[in-house]
Amino acid sequence: MRVAVVTGSRADYGLLRPTLDALERDADFEPCLLVGAMHLNPLYGDTIAEIEADGHAIAALVPVPAPVCEKADFARNLGHATVAFSEALAACEPDVLLIVGDRFEAFAAALAALGRALPVAHLHGGELSEGSLDDAMRHCITKLSHLHLVATRAYAERVLQLGEEPWRIHLVGAVAIESIRALALLDRDQLARALELDGLPVPLIALTFHAASLAADHAAAQARALTEAVDEVLEDRGCVVVTLPNDDPGSISVRETLRMWADARAHVHTFAALGQLRYLSLLAHADVVLGNSSSAIIEAPSFGVPVVNVGERQRGRLTAANVISCPARREAIACALDTALDPAFRASLEGMENPYDHGDVSARVLEALSAAPLEKLVHKRFFDLPDDSWRGRLRFGLATTAETV
Repeated sequence: MRVAVVTGSRADYGLLRPTLDALERDADFEPCLLVGAMHLNPLYGDTIAEIEADGHAIAALVPVPAPVCEKADFARNLGHATVAFSEALAACEPDVLLIVGDRFEAFAAALAALGRALPVAHLHGGELSEGSLDDAMRHCITKLSHLHLVATRAYAERVLQLGEEPWRIHLVGAVAIESIRALALLDRDQLARALELDGLPVPLIALTFHAASLAADHAAAQARALTEAVDEVLEDRGCVVVTLPNDDPGSISVRETLRMWADARAHVHTFAALGQLRYLSLLAHADVVLGNSSSAIIEAPSFGVPVVNVGERQRGRLTAANVISCPARREAIACALDTALDPAFRASLEGMENPYDHGDVSARVLEALSAAPLEKLVHKRFFDLPDDSWRGRLRFGLATTAETV
């Protein structure tokens, strides 16, 4: 089975890495890796170098336009990306397309596959991140997909609500957690050297803050509230390692705010990208993970590290006991950060389980792909939820006499 695999950012490559390795090891599969978007832009850390260093053969580079700066850029970039992925898929001639998550390049690839009647297997569907454009794109990708490889039962049920047939939905877990078990993480001194820092004094804060793209006009103000809260709580103590944001609407102003903040403080350090080994090692040693990244929700619980989840970007995601959510206001962030740094809170997390951890995810993904009836996948039927008392409790936006019929 020839499987086209799409990666467009440091984040989704980290998620896909174990599955890509498993596809390459299995003689029944032939992966066709399509690399594009932020991987090809040095502004985001030249992350294609990590893919090449891992020894993965890249079947095609898929150029996608520059970051979204104006509102019109999003639709324009989506159109260009759809054309580019259509051409890449034509050259690759895969049996199935494997995509992960909710970013616009994954959406573009799914649209391109639709026109080619190419089956799509989608990882991490059914989730919510209601403060970002990604939320709507994720659900659109679900409707464009034919095989759903979800992280939790709650997300499987939501995919079902979207009208997808139960036999198409497979509960596999979160793919990124497999890397935590597989990688030999760096100890604290090794990590400091890898980051080219003199040391990593406590408290060590891992900070990643993206623009909440549905409120892009407020992104800079929210980033300033975050930095002011860190200054208030830490003063000049400890160490803050900042991973700069993705190319979402509003991200340019966030990036500038974080850079200016770091430039004025010796204990704050910014990186365009850390790579998976350095990033996961940072989570292992951090005292708090701060910001609004999905990795703080999904991967951080495996380390038992406190998380301060800021603002609306991740609203709706299933969270473990280590996550403290707060509004994107200075006072609220400072209060949540104080709580997260309290040793009693950290102690309360001992023995906590990660709700996204379901074991050997790649094996389940390959099993689902192997068993998939490719000739039937593209012929979808809408699955209606069964009749129950919930129907009678529904109230629609404009009530009419037809509502009771």
